[in-house]
Amino acid sequence: MPVGARASARKPKTALLRREAIRFDAAAITMRSLDHPRIIRTFAYAPPLREKIEKKLETGGYRYRDRVKNRYRPGTGVALAIRGKPSKRVREPRKRE
Repeated sequence: MPVGARASARKPKTALLRREAIRFDAAAITMRSLDHPRIIRTFAYAPPLREKIEKKLETGGYRYRDRVKNRYRPGTGVALAIRGKPSKRVREPRKRE
């Protein structure tokens, strides 16, 4: 490396996916492409995201066919941020007496 040249300390670029949730649990989220339904990807969660995911699961979480945006680093299977509007929680039917 020439004298006076310095290595740049750039942050790795992130990508954004807009997809449909297929499966959502504490370990990972599986998503399907909106344009090509046969393209399915699974993402694990980054450590800072795990606490938010646990809270989201307590309130019902994402269900099948919910639209979700996922920010991740290309070349990895780790989600850095997940956004979307979860579907409403289904109430249990009333018991007839």
